[in-house]
Amino acid sequence: MMCESTIKACIAKLGKKGIEVKLIEYSDGHAGHIQRPVHDIDIKKQSTEKKEKPDYLIRLNKNHDANIQFATLAHELAHLFLGHLGFDKFLNIPDRRGLSHMIKELEAESV
Repeated sequence: MMCESTIKACIAKLGKKGIEVKLIEYSDGHAGHIQRPVHDIDIKKQSTEKKEKPDYLIRLNKNHDANIQFATLAHELAHLFLGHLGFDKFLNIPDRRGLSHMIKELEAESV
């Protein structure tokens, strides 16, 4: 059984890697989402020129219990580390954005 303090510890460690996690209010049918905010920068160009800390945001449903939040966190991190959001030099992630949505979800669910 996962507890809130474990989730908070994971969130703190992810923040040091440039991955911000926010607990927000979603409807019960929505568990979470990951995105890479883009600030008028070409991601491919930025990632190949410098090895800078990335900028990611994961949103988790604060209404879900800690077990579901942790499973959602693992799923969203899988999207990131499997390259579904694109290349990242800092985190050593390949660019695998060209996969179909179905394949991306199958891979993330498998994690």
